[in-house]
Amino acid sequence: METCNRCGDDFKTKELTDMGNLGDLCDGCFQELVGCGICSTEIFEEDNCEVSGHGVCCESCVSGRCFTCNDCDELFRNNERYEINHGGGCVCEMCWEYSYHYCDDCETGHHCESTCPQENSVIKQYDWDPTFVIHTRQKRGAEPTYGFELEIDNGSEHQDLAEELDFKYEGFLYYKYDGSLRNGFEIVSHPFTYSYYKDKIIGNNYLDTMFSKCKCYGFTSYNAGTCGIHVHIGIKYFTDTQLYKFQKFYYTNPSLMRYMSRREDEAMDQWCNLSGTSSEALVRRTKEKRSRKYLGIHLTWKGTVEVRIFRGTLKRKSFLRNIEFTMASYDFSREVSMRDTTTNTFLKWLDDDRKYPNLRNYIRSF
Repeated sequence: METCNRCGDDFKTKELTDMGNLGDLCDGCFQELVGCGICSTEIFEEDNCEVSGHGVCCESCVSGRCFTCNDCDELFRNNERYEINHGGGCVCEMCWEYSYHYCDDCETGHHCESTCPQENSVIKQYDWDPTFVIHTRQKRGAEPTYGFELEIDNGSEHQDLAEELDFKYEGFLYYKYDGSLRNGFEIVSHPFTYSYYKDKIIGNNYLDTMFSKCKCYGFTSYNAGTCGIHVHIGIKYFTDTQLYKFQKFYYTNPSLMRYMSRREDEAMDQWCNLSGTSSEALVRRTKEKRSRKYLGIHLTWKGTVEVRIFRGTLKRKSFLRNIEFTMASYDFSREVSMRDTTTNTFLKWLDDDRKYPNLRNYIRSF
């Protein structure tokens, strides 16, 4: 006599059926088997869960191919899920249609009775962009446009700081979270030109409040170990020849770039690599107007040339010299020949120039 693995009764061996993982089953227990609604594996109905639209399903399919709706608490296939609150939950199609809507501002689902966090938050998600406003003192299009991203970290009361800054700088600065920061965010400018920089940013010490408020709230940049300053130039203001010379200047003058960046070698390699770039690579990037991100010069999909080499800082003169070095690099690469994109030529060129006082004062010690 043998024992049925399901009911525990004894039967003759020929009255039992070997069902593999389920063991030997008598005819009565065998008749209770049903097929999993997803993979068709034979299972016992009372030991498993029902998935909406698919009937009873095995434990393996339920754990690996299904989800529980946050609202109605029923099981559904993964391909029927709607994510809400940036992946913080998921609901079924019916609950979505009755209770949720998709928010274009933050690209996730919200409950119909709740407002989008982006609407009330001064600090936006990383992929949010405003309608850009170009700040200039000349006719639009007459000068190249620049912009900066200043990363700050390790502070407190993010929203309060951003709201204070926005009160003064609304229309010129905006604020975004950045996943590379531990406990901070980045301060981003709208595009501006040299004429605006000279008249407003230098002329009126316009950014002094930004630096002092960040420090007041305990934020750091230079010593955070996570922060940089990224300066952008509109790529449409470059010819292909100038774009090649601009990149070549950064990649073939390592000592000058290390001096200007203030970064440690390890940080340079991680966030803004300047080594091992061939002329063939520069030609390809120039032609494609694109490059990978973590290079000293990043050609972005948003149509900008991003200079990433600078270490973050909340000191006005240090911050401004980084802006000025980017501007000077643009002017220099436009004026010199292909073979003159050297450090010595740049220093002589800068010595004859009077546009960039913060850069000139700093580079005298090079």
